[in-house]
Amino acid sequence: MSGNSGYAWVSVVAFSITDLRTRFLPLMPLLPAFNELNLRTYVKYDNKPGIYFMQIKANSRKAVIMNRTMTKLPYQYANLSKAPSFHYHMNAEKEDNILDIDFHPGAFFNEVSPLERWLTERYCCYQEDDNNLYRYNIHHPMWPLYSININFHLQRFNLPGWQLTEQSVHLMHYSPLQLALIWRREKLPGDKV
Repeated sequence: MSGNSGYAWVSVVAFSITDLRTRFLPLMPLLPAFNELNLRTYVKYDNKPGIYFMQIKANSRKAVIMNRTMTKLPYQYANLSKAPSFHYHMNAEKEDNILDIDFHPGAFFNEVSPLERWLTERYCCYQEDDNNLYRYNIHHPMWPLYSININFHLQRFNLPGWQLTEQSVHLMHYSPLQLALIWRREKLPGDKV
């Protein structure tokens, strides 16, 4: 795990995916837009910082099947909804994970702290699969970050050995849009992130 100031960080990132397609092919009409929520931590391999997905939830069974087949990333189905009135709800009964919040975007950050850049400017994802280590390189513009006001109705994420609740939250951000390009995964030498 990669730390900042001696701490390991975990983020809950919720967003909607639209216009998903494979390079040189048109949009996938059978895969409509879907909501995703992922639980990630921050790692480094060969001095290249990236993210590692601990959980990925999506509200589309087609998206889960397609992403698990094409990427082998740990996609799972969950009841996810995002309302235009800035309400977000996720219920993953299998793990007893719940997120239920109202949120309102605030002011744009003209300047962000080194920690905020450290958390958001990651250009690869690492994955363990069949005792091998892989990396997906990712390209995206710098994240436009806004402040956000959140009213937690309930937040609970359970993982072996620990639980994340609203009392665990230290930083919150909002970004209205981010375009990303993701390359095929590459196998890396060694077996540890």
